[in-house]
Amino acid sequence: ADSRDTVARMPGVAEAGAINYQTIEAPFLDRALRLYVIGYETGRPGGPQIIAEGRGIGTSHFELVADRKTGLVLGDTIRLGRNRFTVVGLVEGAMNSGGDPAVYMTLADAMALQTELAPADQRVQAARGAGAVKSASVAAVIVRVTPGADVDLLTATLRQWKHLAALSQTEQENILLASVVDKAR
Repeated sequence: ADSRDTVARMPGVAEAGAINYQTIEAPFLDRALRLYVIGYETGRPGGPQIIAEGRGIGTSHFELVADRKTGLVLGDTIRLGRNRFTVVGLVEGAMNSGGDPAVYMTLADAMALQTELAPADQRVQAARGAGAVKSASVAAVIVRVTPGADVDLLTATLRQWKHLAALSQTEQENILLASVVDKAR
């Protein structure tokens, strides 16, 4: 949240939201689902843009909004890590560049999921002498700019910070498009 708060105070920024993401496999019914988990701060940029069916996340824990391609429907529950999440909303067209359908959850739930191992996995890691699991982190800060803001100046300013990179929406779309096209070749 520190990076998000710093970015949010910059001239030209209307609002900012922290996100993280990870790809996981989760058992569901008789199959394993490969899911792109996006953790976001509710009420801030980074969450689902348009809910096709149901509603957005309304509690602080254990609710999901899922892309229809997951095969999940409203009311389904799915175990992710050690917790069960209930599907409260559905979206369309949300996936990573590899085509894995997305699920959205609160940033707090996503960060907890990122650092937890199932009890059996914890015992295996402990037997191997592995240290504690690294803490989760924010992967990106999504920004909505004020009308008329100089996006080039804003991204150039952010690029001067050693610990941050900055891409405009157009730059991000071009990178994503290029990676999908390259993958298809």
